Amino acid sequence: MRICSEFASDLRPADFPIHLHPSVSVSPTAHLNAPALDPAPEAQRQPAVVDRSEPRLDLRATLPYLLGRAGTGLADAFNEEMRQYGISLQVWRILASLLWRDRQRITELALNTSIEVSTVSRLVAANVRRGLLTRQRAGDDARSVEIALTDSGRELVQQVVPIFRLYERVALAGIDEADVQTLKRLLVKVYDNIASLGVSQGTRARPRKSSTV
Repeated sequence: MRICSEFASDLRPADFPIHLHPSVSVSPTAHLNAPALDPAPEAQRQPAVVDRSEPRLDLRATLPYLLGRAGTGLADAFNEEMRQYGISLQVWRILASLLWRDRQRITELALNTSIEVSTVSRLVAANVRRGLLTRQRAGDDARSVEIALTDSGRELVQQVVPIFRLYERVALAGIDEADVQTLKRLLVKVYDNIASLGVSQGTRARPRKSSTV
């Protein structure tokens, strides 16, 4: 213990009784000159105790994991069905969106399918060559082009719709209609909450109310 020298002269050994073993000899004034003691010498210091009382993260119970697992499982299974029709899941979305509302611009298709504009443009070009889609002028604006289904494209997408409905029914089996509507409403809200984070998504556009598959 360090003591200011100006107070040291007023202290007497009797003021600080110390009881030691008879074999130990200590000068009565030794405490005045002793160096300061490290309250926790390096050799005796214990590592910090980490509080591990909080439960570990259970990935299986988190919303991102549950959404991803359900969406990926459904999309992968449906995509396998689409192969027999020679189209991909993304092409299905474009065809289904045009069946819902014909004659859309590329940017509108991107909004309604959650596919990047550049990818929509590439897929449209490929399926124009296949004869499933056609480009048409939008009104009097020669620079504006709208995409529409051809007869072949409409026939194809109408064949796929019952399969899509079947997969939707399988995914929602055992869930009351009221809960289904609540689930859809909550998923829209979740998407809006994520969008509010302000994370740049490049040219990826927000979908309108349309199928997730």
